[in-house]
Amino acid sequence: MPPHIGYPLISLVLIRFLLIVALSACGNGSSGQDSNYPNSVSVSPADLHSAFVVLGPNGQRIVRAIAKGDTCPKIKINEVEHNMVVRQARSDRATTPDQPNLDNLPLTCEKPLTPEAKTLSIRGKELRLGKEFPQTIVIIGDTGCRVPKGQSCDGEIPFKKIAQTAARTPNLDLVIHLGDYHYRQAKAGEHADFDTWNQDFFEPADALLKAAPWIMVRGNRESCQLAGQGWWRFLDPRPWQTEQPEQDCLQPFEAGHYAGDYSSPYAIPLGVHEQFIVFDSAQSRFKNFQPGEYSYFQYQQQYTEMEELAQKARRNILLMHTPLLALAGDIGKPYIGTSIRSVFLDKNKKLFPAGIKLVLASDFHIWQHIKFSAHPSHFIIGFSGAQLDDSDLLKSLLNYPDQTERIPYLQSLNINFFPYSPIPPTPNVEIQAIDILHQQYGYMVIKRVGPTNADNTAWSWDAEVYNPSGQLLKNCTIRDTKSACSSA
Repeated sequence: MPPHIGYPLISLVLIRFLLIVALSACGNGSSGQDSNYPNSVSVSPADLHSAFVVLGPNGQRIVRAIAKGDTCPKIKINEVEHNMVVRQARSDRATTPDQPNLDNLPLTCEKPLTPEAKTLSIRGKELRLGKEFPQTIVIIGDTGCRVPKGQSCDGEIPFKKIAQTAARTPNLDLVIHLGDYHYRQAKAGEHADFDTWNQDFFEPADALLKAAPWIMVRGNRESCQLAGQGWWRFLDPRPWQTEQPEQDCLQPFEAGHYAGDYSSPYAIPLGVHEQFIVFDSAQSRFKNFQPGEYSYFQYQQQYTEMEELAQKARRNILLMHTPLLALAGDIGKPYIGTSIRSVFLDKNKKLFPAGIKLVLASDFHIWQHIKFSAHPSHFIIGFSGAQLDDSDLLKSLLNYPDQTERIPYLQSLNINFFPYSPIPPTPNVEIQAIDILHQQYGYMVIKRVGPTNADNTAWSWDAEVYNPSGQLLKNCTIRDTKSACSSA
């Protein structure tokens, strides 16, 4: 019988089976290789340095994976396997002496998540996605271990204990890191390779990275001279745009300033009426910026963009690394925030746009709460791992545990919050309450109080401050524009 005569006699069951096999091999991104993304393969957990979820503009959730080899892992979303794409390829390239080193920077992969994503895992390891409308939020800042400044980095560093304890926070929905992820460079200009990132951040943060999505705020340690390449590759949530100079930490211009040291603020909604605004202050240090300087111009632009974002919600929580109004240092020579104050002041005599109701910052290696009469309350949360500030000024405040005594003492010091201000008159900064911890590591948790629906118009949070072992140190309340703290 000629071969073709036998074809009609093949079982319909067999045909159906072959069709199912063929379709399953190419559907839902579940094949071993994807023709669009040939670098995507299934890898074991041992082939990954780290995996986590970061929140970007408008609350977009992005899965990031840092791989040990040259292939991106597959991930499971709602139990369906998907490919990741390359954000930046592995680099072992040394650069010229005036550029950041690109040696030992591993492959970084990513995949944006749709709102329908409810579960996420990589090779059986779950990454929790929290709630769309967060109720419980862990806040940390200034992690890592500061060498060679005298902090011992032998054994378990403080941040690892903090991360492991904070990861067990009940009903955790979100983690906020307020910047400065590592401290192991010896001096400015020594680029942080991945060994630095891994020792100071990814390895000790592992449990907390899996516990909830993160908002990543950029610190001065992530500036282009230090770890800008790692910042843009690993943590910044925005899509990589090769043609955009702000994502390039290789090309200095304008008298040595890197375009990659400045980026636009963005908003992350917390509901219908509330949002975070994330502000990049990586180049704001302690010397006031002057009109005409490149940094001054850049931060003016960022302020204008922040104003526009703040109009989109009734209440805005500003997230930035360098605080505008904070206190530390010596009694005779306090430090009181950073150089970006001069730009904010020139744009707005009240410093902040009207919609900013609360400021969360770090940079100073302390925990501090300050309530002002005419400015939004500040929480300084920079006590999560790096060597702590031993401030004579803050130590002196501990002699006055009651605010009725502490505030008059502080007023008697006549601290000028706006030294060398280019445009008088400067605003009066009246502190109504100041709460501190001295020489104590830890983290803060804020919990929403009241209705949990996204259209909730009330603005009410409780804050709790813990030491690395989970012992409660402070209780705070945030009610609209008013805040208060007390020792536990």
